[in-house]
Amino acid sequence: MKMEQPAGLVSGTNGVLVNPKRLESLTPAQQLVLNDVRDEYIQQFNKLEFNEQAARDLVDLVRCGYMKEKRPMIFIVDSPLGAQLLVHVLKQMKEFRDNMWANVWANVWDNVRDNVWANVRANVGDNVWANVEDNVRANVEDNVRDKKITFESFSWYNESGSLGWLSFYDAFTRLGQIYSPNFNEYCSLVRRAGIFTEIDMTGAVIIMRPPKYIRRDNRGRLHCTTGPAIEFADGYRLFEIHGVDFSRQLNGPDEVLYTRMFLDADHGCDALGEILQHDNTTIRAAVLSERLDLLENAPSMTIIDTKKRSWRQNGRYITEMVFDVDLLGQRRRCIKVEMYAKTGEKETHVKLVPRTKETETVDGAQGWRWNMTAAEYRQGMIAES
Repeated sequence: MKMEQPAGLVSGTNGVLVNPKRLESLTPAQQLVLNDVRDEYIQQFNKLEFNEQAARDLVDLVRCGYMKEKRPMIFIVDSPLGAQLLVHVLKQMKEFRDNMWANVWANVWDNVRDNVWANVRANVGDNVWANVEDNVRANVEDNVRDKKITFESFSWYNESGSLGWLSFYDAFTRLGQIYSPNFNEYCSLVRRAGIFTEIDMTGAVIIMRPPKYIRRDNRGRLHCTTGPAIEFADGYRLFEIHGVDFSRQLNGPDEVLYTRMFLDADHGCDALGEILQHDNTTIRAAVLSERLDLLENAPSMTIIDTKKRSWRQNGRYITEMVFDVDLLGQRRRCIKVEMYAKTGEKETHVKLVPRTKETETVDGAQGWRWNMTAAEYRQGMIAES
């Protein structure tokens, strides 16, 4: 979007023009501008489109135009993992041995700046990256180090992660508070290029194309129970359940469990038995949030005891159930706890407990979980309620 220079602006720092009149509040029309900027940037990322010429122009603008360096070699790869492997190869070769901020902070009141931050920058950042950034970067780092390769940090500019802060300053530009041809040119190129992320080296830049698709839950977390939640053209992918990564080790035991749990109908219940014994409570909770039905609908499931408790002061309540079920060829006992918030949101936990006389009651099974007697657990719950 080409931005025309507004009238009445004066020189700020480093060539940025600013509105001498401070913006103290937003009109309804200006609020609509923020909504337009937010939606534009989110939709831009969700297209997952890559423009190679714009990406090359962007690298030239930054490295040659802004940094006054020689034009670097540009490599384009299909995934962040592929980029790390390419860095490793390049390092073996002999030839590879913020001005906008001050003007914005000075020329708008805090409440307006915070409003723009909350409505545009934070919203775009959450919707563009959410936990995509954290999970992809962490996963690549884990898998690279498994191969005894030094992890090379990804860039924090030129790529999709920049859309959050770019939208912030773009909003003030459209509100007529700042104007910088350099920023407008840079912002336009970042948006058109569609670089997922990149690695900057001396004499070289490695650009990563966007993934083929990204699947998320209604809270923006990477999530899919029918295959990878994110997949790149070279085959690199992550299996995720509500933002919990099952691919920290590619083709590792957690990926195998995911496959058996969600993609292999014949082994789902046995896989759930293994999940209940998993030492990672986050993985246990993620799977149970999706496949608790395997336990609840199992023909061998027998309810032993149930209880409901409520907290009048905050509207919360929990239901607890002890039941026996056949898992991995054995009769096992579980305690299921469902915690309901006042908003109606539910959190479910299931834990294996020993099949003893003491665990035949909810209080006894919960007491075993927390290293208490049944009476101690019951008294603690009464005191809380």
